[in-house]
Amino acid sequence: MEALRDNLSKRKSLDKMSELEKLHAEVKILKVKKERAGMEIFSKKLEEIERR
Repeated sequence: MEALRDNLSKRKSLDKMSELEKLHAEVKILKVKKERAGMEIFSKKLEEIERR
């Protein structure tokens, strides 16, 4: 995940991240989880429609 990487594309350890960086990383993770949950709901509804 980009938020957990520095300019050299190496992950920063949590103890080297500032509080703001940690919060940005958490927001990104939560956005991805929300998007995946939305896709799962859409997929289930689509399967249901296809079975009709």
